[in-house]
Amino acid sequence: YGVSVYAVAKKSSSHFNDEVLSDFYNNYNFEYFDNTLPPNVSVRWVDMPKDEDGITPLGHTIFVPDNFRIEIDKKSNPTLSTAFSTLLHEECHIYDHVNHLAINDVHGPDFQKCMLGLAEKGAFKGIW
Repeated sequence: YGVSVYAVAKKSSSHFNDEVLSDFYNNYNFEYFDNTLPPNVSVRWVDMPKDEDGITPLGHTIFVPDNFRIEIDKKSNPTLSTAFSTLLHEECHIYDHVNHLAINDVHGPDFQKCMLGLAEKGAFKGIW
């Protein structure tokens, strides 16, 4: 997918399945996280309900002992660009969790450092 990421990024996400998301999770883990993220992460397209503020989240990560699950909302990620950005965002949550960072503030300085590091490595090139 490496070279074709930029070509498919603006395409509709509706043509891609869970396997594609899992492949990108693994590719991003290798390319941007030096394979330090757990390999047994389930990545799925879902129809997420609105939260208590009436907003549908782009995605979220569910932490269970020895396992993680990333869910990406189908409607909030109409293109692969948004899905890739959401996936990278959720991978930073997993990175922080396995490294015992961002314990008191999930979007605080540790998380921001992870996202900035991804941007500096070119993870969002062609996305934003």
